[in-house]
Amino acid sequence: MKRSPAFSSLVTAVASVCVASGIIVACANGSSLGIETGDAGSTANIDPGQPTEISQPVPTHRDASSLGMLPLGDAGEAGAAQGTVTLDAGADGGNGCAAIGPSFVCGLNPQCGCPTGETCDISDETTGATTCINAGASIQGDECFVSSDCQVGLTCFLGACRPYCTGDTLGGPCTGTGLGTCAQASSGDQNIPNEEVCYVSCDLANPAAACGANGCVHAGGQTNCETVGFATSGEACTDPTDCAPGFACVTFTTTGSDASSSTCQEYCTFPTGSCSVGETCQHFSTDIVLNGKTYGFCQ
Repeated sequence: MKRSPAFSSLVTAVASVCVASGIIVACANGSSLGIETGDAGSTANIDPGQPTEISQPVPTHRDASSLGMLPLGDAGEAGAAQGTVTLDAGADGGNGCAAIGPSFVCGLNPQCGCPTGETCDISDETTGATTCINAGASIQGDECFVSSDCQVGLTCFLGACRPYCTGDTLGGPCTGTGLGTCAQASSGDQNIPNEEVCYVSCDLANPAAACGANGCVHAGGQTNCETVGFATSGEACTDPTDCAPGFACVTFTTTGSDASSSTCQEYCTFPTGSCSVGETCQHFSTDIVLNGKTYGFCQ
């Protein structure tokens, strides 16, 4: 069985980001600013505890860096190298496949050594041993529980099907459509040998396009498809994965007070993004700009 996303994470040397909206590292700091609405020059004087009071809350988007996948800048932090052997044509799927140790059954990146319809996947998180498993039907970004849910060549990590890095450098971009950074995977506080996987890039305001039923989490300056929660507009949260797909975990701090509260608010594309009736698209105290889009939240 593949690890449960609840007990797995990707680690990296990336600084936390305190932004008005974001994902991986949780930040609750904010400057004493009002919230600009979509109407030029106007501000929203809203106290999160008592919406009718005149005060100026500062929205801070909780970043999920510490909770999900993060790129690894120093390859030396990865799991111990296991070495490779070349499978000859007599082995299943051989033909020069660079099978990885310690089991030397098949290769992860690039995928090789397994019969048609199977994927080479890590079967032992302690040693990094690999084996061939039957592949499933879920595509990149889609929800999964085990790697056998995913199509050939994909593994299940953080609840989403994703490829192993293919000759990519840890902390650098993954090769392939719709992918972000190559990252080292870990379980608890231990790196998993041989497990280097890719972020799956997505649109915060439209996660279904790349993530299926999963959420799109803002992670250290990029995005990633992950399993998220069910909380929606106005419901309490402590990190982005508490919120339903398409929702940010936003911290409101009232100017002149230490009081703050964090609630799930729907993402929107600032300033013209659509929101529910009676809400407008507002920007965070620090703008989140990804792939040319500025993201805000509905309130």
